[in-house]
Amino acid sequence: MGPAKRFNKLLLSAFALLALLPAMAFAGSNIVRPIEKTFDLDGISRIVVYTQGGFINVTGETRSNGRVTIEQVFRNASNSEADYLEARIEKTMEKRGNALHIEFKINQSRRLWSFFSGKPSVQFNATIETPKEIDVELHTSGGPIEVATLNGHVQANTSGGRMKFRDIEGSIKWHTSRDPIEARNINGDVNLSTSVGLISVSSITGQTKLSTSGGGMHAHHMQCPVNGGGPILELKTSGRGIAIKYL
Repeated sequence: MGPAKRFNKLLLSAFALLALLPAMAFAGSNIVRPIEKTFDLDGISRIVVYTQGGFINVTGETRSNGRVTIEQVFRNASNSEADYLEARIEKTMEKRGNALHIEFKINQSRRLWSFFSGKPSVQFNATIETPKEIDVELHTSGGPIEVATLNGHVQANTSGGRMKFRDIEGSIKWHTSRDPIEARNINGDVNLSTSVGLISVSSITGQTKLSTSGGGMHAHHMQCPVNGGGPILELKTSGRGIAIKYL
């Protein structure tokens, strides 16, 4: 191949790369449309959250009302495509009896196809600031969950994502299909399970049950007397080891 042909080939390759750059940049772009709402929680003792994908963060604070922020994150989407998806989102933010219900979802088959094909899709990130004296029930089809500084019972479930909990005055029951779980400074009964992932707990009082099918366990500063009766400490793992310190 002569110099001229090589130059022409390189030039064509450069033009082809330049043509792809806008599409490459677009493919990695996100459009975020937040929804924020404040609720009077007088008479409300429980918050229930269901989302399709995305994280859930709940923080107890010294306040009388609750503030909910939902980030609708549209991936690989133009504004018109985000409009199309948003029109098909089922949104619920309402009081039902003594509970505040929050639910965001979109057609599941369409969402899964979009995820695997690289087409426009949406996930929902929930941030909730609430009075400390409240129970919470949290569900996401895929994403991390974090709960901090609550004086109430906590139930949480995710199909995939790290779970972190700290400074809870109340019983807790959490499950993730994969990824690790971390809990510290919990004053109440604890039931944690993950199909695959490390479970790490510290400063727990109350009955403690930990289960993982494919990960290790670390338990530190557990207030569970071994002799003479006291809270139950039950640990199960199908793989890896268990480390316990300072019972």
